[in-house]
Amino acid sequence: MISIIKRSFSITIKEYRLISLLYAILFALSFVFSRTFFSTLKTETNNSVALEYLLQDFDFAVFSDFMIQSANAFKPFLPLSLFLGLLYLSISILLSGGIVNQLRQQKNFEVIEILKDGLIHLKSYVLIFVYCLILLISLLFFSGMFFFVFASIAEGGSEKSYILWMIPAFLITAIFISFVFLVSDYAKVIQNENRTLSSWESFGDAIRFVLKHPKSFFLIGLIFLSLMILSVLYLTIESYIPMSSFGTILFIFVIQQVFVFFKIACRILNLSLAQNYYISKL
Repeated sequence: MISIIKRSFSITIKEYRLISLLYAILFALSFVFSRTFFSTLKTETNNSVALEYLLQDFDFAVFSDFMIQSANAFKPFLPLSLFLGLLYLSISILLSGGIVNQLRQQKNFEVIEILKDGLIHLKSYVLIFVYCLILLISLLFFSGMFFFVFASIAEGGSEKSYILWMIPAFLITAIFISFVFLVSDYAKVIQNENRTLSSWESFGDAIRFVLKHPKSFFLIGLIFLSLMILSVLYLTIESYIPMSSFGTILFIFVIQQVFVFFKIACRILNLSLAQNYYISKL
């Protein structure tokens, strides 16, 4: 297991250009949204000091009143955010085939080759995504019953006891979500290793593999734990640094982008772990 983790880390570090490509795509889409949002914000505040009050010493009541008054101006941002989100999801699925193949073969990084491999697997990976989405919705619906059961048990108790009773339901939901993520990654790996299989067969083999090898949960658990620790660290830094000047805003922005870059790296690492662990079991 240790050797698999070391090898996966090594591959992930070597693929820094791949991670940078995914980061650049996400940054470009985020920039489109944030630039448009900030321009609208300046227009609605008429470039007055009101904008500074919204950025400094954030007060939700002030922000809420502002958003109510300017609701019509910000309505287009919901469909825009949905469009950009779907666009990023589509690009991610398109590139998935190239990413998995790149991690497997460790060849020279070329964007054209990533796109070519992505197009080869596009139909299969789209179907795998649909199967995993159906599985996720089904498991979330099932986990909802646990919330109902534990909420019924906790009813009438104190707020503290209610929270404690809800912890098992949240843990079950987290396990279900992790399971779907694992199935998605292993289905992509299996499809890439056995190209004669159909998407449904790869999906089924991935479910059987994950259930047969529970250590795979340990691997993804390490990723989630790392992300949680980093998130707490980021929120702690943000809480102690007031966004009261250009310098502090720039500093928080840089920290935020480092966090985003690290999340993308963790996503690549998780795929590499799945691939190396699956190959070790062949």
